[in-house]
Amino acid sequence: MGITIAKLEQLNDYVCYIDTGYNRIDTINMLRKMYPRVDFEKQKICIILLEKIEPPKPKQGTLFN
Repeated sequence: MGITIAKLEQLNDYVCYIDTGYNRIDTINMLRKMYPRVDFEKQKICIILLEKIEPPKPKQGTLFN
């Protein structure tokens, strides 16, 4: 898990591909189009990495074991 705070122009291809499936330029253009009122020259964004935790397996395999 981790949190990074950055400006839009600081995004790199790696983060963009993981988050959107698009390269850096396409991701930045997409965000600017999605949020036209946001001044990304001043606005910072949070990049949050989450880890999926599997729930514990039940002790009983099936209903009639």
